[in-house]
Amino acid sequence: MRTPPSTRINAKYKKIMLYCGIPLGVVLLVFLVVFLYYYHLFRRFKNEYTDDKPAVIRHEAVNQRQQVQLNVKYNTIKDVIKNHKKAELKFTSDEFSQLIAYSPETKGFADKAKFWLEGDKVKADLSISLDSIPKMQGRHLNGIFTFSVAIHDNKMHLHIDDCLVKGKPIDANYLKLLNSRNLVQLLSKQNDTSFMEYIDTLEVVDGKLIVKTR
Repeated sequence: MRTPPSTRINAKYKKIMLYCGIPLGVVLLVFLVVFLYYYHLFRRFKNEYTDDKPAVIRHEAVNQRQQVQLNVKYNTIKDVIKNHKKAELKFTSDEFSQLIAYSPETKGFADKAKFWLEGDKVKADLSISLDSIPKMQGRHLNGIFTFSVAIHDNKMHLHIDDCLVKGKPIDANYLKLLNSRNLVQLLSKQNDTSFMEYIDTLEVVDGKLIVKTR
């Protein structure tokens, strides 16, 4: 007895649906697992590591002698940039910290960050607004950060090596997510960073910042 054409078509249709449906189901399942994983990471990051208020950043006051030395350094930098001079400038950790805190061009950072140098790294007591990240409006990431930093070809390269938030190290998964963002944009959005176009190279060596202008 011959199988009716409609039966053969239905069997063929079921076979096609089976072959297509299984891979599609696997893809959808993987997508769901990945979505739930990142959703969990996001919620945990927001709840455990962020605050609804920025941290209060305090800077050590400078005495009269330090202020004079700071003015000399600042005027040297200003002269080099204004007159497009090629020079090599070196700063100790204290000088770097004080210049960031008290120079007019970077004073916008003063209530958000305190910087210092250790070895070949930049350390910072930092409060980062997360307003530019979806679903993070009004949240702040407050912590002690360790950065690798350099400037080449007019671009600042910034990488978070580690971070302490609320006294504990931040999870490696979150560091990866943070480093996937444009950190320079997050830090400099409300500050004038046009001075970087005059910098040829910047590096941190043995606790000193070495800047070469073009």
